[in-house]
Amino acid sequence: MYRNLNDLVGVGLASRVELGDHVGRFESRADRPKADREHPHFLCNHCGEVVCLPTLKIPMLGKASSQIRDVQDVVLRGRCASC
Repeated sequence: MYRNLNDLVGVGLASRVELGDHVGRFESRADRPKADREHPHFLCNHCGEVVCLPTLKIPMLGKASSQIRDVQDVVLRGRCASC
């Protein structure tokens, strides 16, 4: 199963998300418009829930954004409303 998921990532039908907890998560790219395929995630530090967030501009990058070529993933961490 894991090998099949990696094959789907290889052909662009899925993406792998690493959230720093050594658990690989996969999500379909086929059901999202092309502009929304790369998007940030929220990870609840308490219950572990992962939520896809809409595409965001990150104003704190400022001038550094011209020095960044390829961002692989953005993860916001905190506590969800349920916790």
